[in-house]
Amino acid sequence: TSASLVFPLALALAFYSAGKAIAKLFWAGIACMTAIACVGTYSRSGFLATALVGGLYVLRGNAVKAIIPIGSMAAAFAVAVVSIPSLHKRIFGIGGAVNEGATGRFDLWRQAIDMWFDSPIFGNGMSAFYDRYHGAAHNTYLQVLAETGLLGFALYCTVIAVAIRIGRRLQKSEVFSSTAVDIQLSKSALSGLLGFCFMIATVTYQDVKLFWLALGVYAAMYLLHRSPSPMNVKEY
Repeated sequence: TSASLVFPLALALAFYSAGKAIAKLFWAGIACMTAIACVGTYSRSGFLATALVGGLYVLRGNAVKAIIPIGSMAAAFAVAVVSIPSLHKRIFGIGGAVNEGATGRFDLWRQAIDMWFDSPIFGNGMSAFYDRYHGAAHNTYLQVLAETGLLGFALYCTVIAVAIRIGRRLQKSEVFSSTAVDIQLSKSALSGLLGFCFMIATVTYQDVKLFWLALGVYAAMYLLHRSPSPMNVKEY
């Protein structure tokens, strides 16, 4: 659930930046509620991904304009961790969880690597990890590697790399016919995609359908802006 909220959070921040007057307040509220929902799942990785998206939003945009949404999110988080002791213990117990083996994830990752060694090039087949261990590896990259081998892993990572490259290129108006709003949307969406890439290192790809929506957003933006002619953009 927290993984599915990371990208919408980034989009809400993007629409806040592009909006005016009441629209800004509306999207600031949506961003705040989305962040609260993400942290409210008690997911440690969800909290870290939320912090990553918020941090990138501040660093890659206007720090002054980011005060309202990011400040609201931070204030809501502070109230939550103070008033809910179990949430405080959960979030700030990240270091202890890692020392204890990340709630069993380290063992699962080791199993995924061992399975990959059985067939390093072509993998062991889709859902092979589920069939052998009756559960997920809780790491998309390692599960893809174990089930589809180096070939599948390379293809999977290529799709992600292409989306990130498109996001970076869309921010250069001299390469694509991008407006200021498009560039801001691309920056925030890229932050959400990077947050997603972090999240799927702690959950399994079959459980994160919206990850492909994030990649699809960049495919659509690429198609809309690949022509250097503004007239062609209007035709779309």
